[in-house]
Amino acid sequence: MLHSVSNGILVIACLCFGAGLACIGIYAGGRQLGRHVSEKRFSAGCLLLSAAAAGIVYSLIFSSDRLHSAFSSLPYGLYCLFFIIIGICAGVWYRVFLPAALICYISYAMIVSVFLYKTFYAPDTEFRVDVEDAAVVITDVPYPAAGDTRVIAVDTVRIPQELLLPVPAVWISGVSAADTADEAGGAYRALFDAGLVPGILQPVLRKYNDFLCSEREPVVLAVPRHEFLPVRYTLKCAYAHASFSCELIRSL
Repeated sequence: MLHSVSNGILVIACLCFGAGLACIGIYAGGRQLGRHVSEKRFSAGCLLLSAAAAGIVYSLIFSSDRLHSAFSSLPYGLYCLFFIIIGICAGVWYRVFLPAALICYISYAMIVSVFLYKTFYAPDTEFRVDVEDAAVVITDVPYPAAGDTRVIAVDTVRIPQELLLPVPAVWISGVSAADTADEAGGAYRALFDAGLVPGILQPVLRKYNDFLCSEREPVVLAVPRHEFLPVRYTLKCAYAHASFSCELIRSL
């Protein structure tokens, strides 16, 4: 949770820094050219730069690794530079750029969120699990079992916080069963179908899919042994306080 907040604060600091530079630059340039520029623009620039400094100080205290990444990692440095440029544009053309940027962000967030809900399971989804003699059936999908030891794998995808999406950070890509933990997992799906875009854009969409689902981790649960079968369980998943958990609860 702290990393997510720190990333958001660093993004806000970059936006404020860019907008503050733009405001002070316009004020100073107008003075040099002998044009009248409102004192409010200079005051706004100072206020924005102060907010940027406060955000950077927060990052130094609570998440120094984020700030270090901005200077040592080229991709994350470009990520911060992107928001600084957006801040500069907002400071220069705030009446036109701010509404346009807000509309673009809302559209982007809505499209990705809709595809997330359509492609993956929400992190609080419940699954019906039936343990039989020769198989484990998860929501009517049978998984053959060869031995007495059985495990259930919940394949999760963690959405990178750099995408700034107003959705849960963890999603369930699939649930499967196997005899051992080494055999379990691997039920991962792409968020966007490459066939949705023209051929020239398909490599870009594949890279975005890979980045979006880059943090994959299966949660493996051991199925308790029972002398008398079949047995029914409810697999309850939950996401709270930046932590994902699963629990098998016997229902029959």
